[in-house]
Amino acid sequence: MFHTLETERNRGICLYAHRDLKPSVCEHLNCDFLESVFVDCKTSDGLSLVVGLVYRSPGSTQENNDKLLSLLSKATEQQRSNLIIMGDFNFPTINWRQGESGAGLDHSATKFLNATKDAFLIQHQTVPTRHREGEKSNTLDLVFSNAEDLVQDITIAPAIGKSDHFTLLVNLNCKRSLVRKESRLNFHKADFNKIREDLQAVDWNKELGEKPIEDMWKTFRCKLEKITVASTPRTTKG
Repeated sequence: MFHTLETERNRGICLYAHRDLKPSVCEHLNCDFLESVFVDCKTSDGLSLVVGLVYRSPGSTQENNDKLLSLLSKATEQQRSNLIIMGDFNFPTINWRQGESGAGLDHSATKFLNATKDAFLIQHQTVPTRHREGEKSNTLDLVFSNAEDLVQDITIAPAIGKSDHFTLLVNLNCKRSLVRKESRLNFHKADFNKIREDLQAVDWNKELGEKPIEDMWKTFRCKLEKITVASTPRTTKG
């Protein structure tokens, strides 16, 4: 789990990544714009998949908006990485179907739209994602990528809890890196009666003798492990 959860403001963002993807924080992207998390995941095609999660408040300051534009520029500098940036950007005036901001040249929405074009980012989500009764529905939650075929499809699902934002289910075209399967003892199927019998059959006086305490412990542990392994099947996980 990677997050920016803050107890003082009672808000934040959270990104979960399966351990098989070997996720790691992109430190160079998690410094300027505070309400964002970027994680590098490993895929089997030799490329990294960088996943970014962003929240921009409707009351965001000009300084914070500028940091967001800088973040987009930094995130697209890595040519050897597939890139996905998702989140609630709160730019209701932008018409993503037409690629127009609907605001003046100096407006934060126009600057943001131009920044995504300059970075050659593709915005895949054009359906309204926020709905509140009596208000106009807006497309606030966006999905960007640096490759058109990276996003296979997006499904709009019902909101979670009391949120007035719909849920986005995004399917990506990428291959998960292969993880070597781990073999471990399956104690649920161990023959404990056999283990007990084998332990009782050991001549501990002969095995331990008058060895120093540390050597006695090593001998006991080695014998216990050998007997346990002999009567316990293995299971594979991964």
